[in-house]
Amino acid sequence: MILMHVSSEAKALAVEKVASELGETIQKVSSEDLPRSILSIFTGKFEGGPKEKEAAKAKIPVLYAMPEVLVFVAFSMEKLDDFLSLYRKTGEEPVKLKAVTTPTNIQWTLYDLIEELKKEHASMNQ
Repeated sequence: MILMHVSSEAKALAVEKVASELGETIQKVSSEDLPRSILSIFTGKFEGGPKEKEAAKAKIPVLYAMPEVLVFVAFSMEKLDDFLSLYRKTGEEPVKLKAVTTPTNIQWTLYDLIEELKKEHASMNQ
C-alpha cells in the first residue's frame, strides 16, 4: 500500500498507474490524517483515546500546509526501486518527500513523519 498526498490530478494518476502495475493499492491522505499514526491510517483504526487524539492535533500548526508525500507501507527496497523507475518514466515531477515504513516510523503521526522528511530533505539539499 502507498499513502499518497499530491497536488495535481495528473501526478495522482501517475502514482496510481505505477502502483497498479506493481499490484499495490493507494490510499489518499489529507490534513485530517495528520494527527493519526501511519499504522492507524493503514489499518483504519485510531489508537488511543480522545486525550491522545487531542494532544496529536495540538502539535499541528493551525495554518499548516500539507506538502506532497508518499509513504510506502511494507515495501521492499527492490519494489521501491521498481516504483521509482516506473514513476520516472511517466514524466511527472517527482514527489520530494518519500518514506518507507519501519518498525519505528509506523508508530509516528503522519505530521511527525512529514516534518522529519522535510528536515532530511533540507539537510540533503544544502
